[in-house]
Amino acid sequence: MDIKKVETDTLNLNSCLLELMGQINTISSMDRRYPKTSEAFNATFEHLKHPSYDIVVCGEVKKGKSSLLNAIIGQNILPVDTNVATSQVFRISNSDAESFSLVFTDGTTRPITREQLAIFGSQEKANQNGRADFGNRILSHIQVNVPVQFLPAHVNLVDTPGLGAIYKSHEWLTQNYVKRAAAVLFVFEASQPMVELERTFINKVLDVTPHVMFVMTKIDTVMPSVWTAQLERIEESLASIFAKRNLPAPTVFPISSKALMNAAEEDEEDFKMENIRTSMFPVVKDELMAMIVRTMAMSHTSIALYESQGQILKAKTAITDLLKTTAEEGQHLDRHFRANKVAKQQELQDEWGRNSRQTNGIANKISDICNIVSNRVDQMFRLTSPIREHYVSRIEAITSMDEVERMCESLPSSVTNDIVQQWESIMRDAVNETSAILQNAISDIDRTSIDDVSATNFETLKMTPSQRLNNIRNVVGTGVLATGIVTIVFPPLGIVAGIGSAVWAWIAGKDDKVQRNKANLKQQLNALMDRIYHALKDARDYNHVSVVNEFVGNLKRNAEEAIQNAVNAKKQEMNEQLQDLEEQAQKSLAEKRAECERFKADLESLNALIGQTKELCNLRESIEKQIS
Repeated sequence: MDIKKVETDTLNLNSCLLELMGQINTISSMDRRYPKTSEAFNATFEHLKHPSYDIVVCGEVKKGKSSLLNAIIGQNILPVDTNVATSQVFRISNSDAESFSLVFTDGTTRPITREQLAIFGSQEKANQNGRADFGNRILSHIQVNVPVQFLPAHVNLVDTPGLGAIYKSHEWLTQNYVKRAAAVLFVFEASQPMVELERTFINKVLDVTPHVMFVMTKIDTVMPSVWTAQLERIEESLASIFAKRNLPAPTVFPISSKALMNAAEEDEEDFKMENIRTSMFPVVKDELMAMIVRTMAMSHTSIALYESQGQILKAKTAITDLLKTTAEEGQHLDRHFRANKVAKQQELQDEWGRNSRQTNGIANKISDICNIVSNRVDQMFRLTSPIREHYVSRIEAITSMDEVERMCESLPSSVTNDIVQQWESIMRDAVNETSAILQNAISDIDRTSIDDVSATNFETLKMTPSQRLNNIRNVVGTGVLATGIVTIVFPPLGIVAGIGSAVWAWIAGKDDKVQRNKANLKQQLNALMDRIYHALKDARDYNHVSVVNEFVGNLKRNAEEAIQNAVNAKKQEMNEQLQDLEEQAQKSLAEKRAECERFKADLESLNALIGQTKELCNLRESIEKQIS
């Protein structure tokens, strides 16, 4: 792959798409009678104007993720420790000026100092001082703005807690953030083989994005013969995983974070360059930049083209109708012409009205999502659930009364926090999936008014319904499309969090104290999980509905309302367009002639844009072939 050519073509594609969508937006706003742009069009247009791509760094615990990012930055900013260090997600952006802040899931932020990064993001500090209390807010990530020489302004590196840590919440934080990743940088360690947890997680990553890069850190801690043999074995395992998806076998790139950090701290130029060479970072940097370019090329460009073509067709239909009416000498709308427009409205009602085939199909899909929500909650509390098994194994590993006492203090809040995070993840997954399905449907509803004649000789971007839905899922997952399509107020998490606020008592005595306390801890674990389960699934006194049923009920109602609101809005738009055509027909011949030339000019502009979309589709296809 010629990375320079791909980069040039990608920048050209995004620049031309931005210009195209700007022209479409301008034409659409020239006359109130022209159809408005859709939410998907506006959101994608906004993303092209203000692009943002997250490269999520993940891997098993203690593989050197934070050390690698510190070395890339050239400063020891992210917390590192001989034990588990990172407990939160850090999002690093290139900036001339340093600044740091806490970013919450409700969009609010709180500035912090560099010295406070470890307080809020280090597991060691959390163990010493307890978890930070943010009131009713939930921390999304810690934003770190620092100079990073090679990182483009719109690309962010995201440091995540490790997989397989004793803190199960760390693993779920990582999994949840990967769902929003534009690309993933996966970290192995030179002295450790690939484990099953990593294989499973890599498959989950490939379900989200094909843009994955693999590196092997800590090559300076073992002999070259050791890490090269380990690297070959890992590449063989990865080749097997990728082959099952018909993907080419990936390369694992070795790197020494220690040598790279030494280079950043070295003043002597010769020694600096020697450390950079030893670190093997130049090769890693080139491949990372290539992945960033591939991500920029494919991310959101297909949905941008699809929505652009849809808006052109809608506008072309509306302007053609106005022009046809303007060309008529009489002052009454042609009877057959009017009948065709009324038939379009009836077609919309038949296809998308209440209890229609399409709306029932959407309702069935939303019901499936709601069933998955309920099933996932049930799975959280089974005897074989990952949460329960994780804490049982920690209890089994206890060997002293000191550990018993520490476990009695930490376990209730730790278990509860894990369940709260899982429940929030279940809700967000359901909302995002519902939003993607609805946006797909709303896009179809929006195109109902397109005239077949307007679509003639217009080769639109080829996407199957499944591909289009996946593209919309990616847009929703990265936050470009607001999930306001489904306005859901999440049930309060305090009802769950409060259950785990108490500290458990340990059993005093002389004989078999550790064993008896381990048995007691298991009983208390089971009792705690039972209480939380019933708090989520049992009906509450004040509204006779459980937390889970309240959520899925809101999801179903709001989804139905979203579809009907879209149908009603389209009906109103079509009624207004018909009314506008009737008013246009009633105008004097002089008035019609005055507007005729403008309509022709706008139609000519749209026809020119059709040619541009064809060229951009070809350019995107060319880039896709280059990077495949």
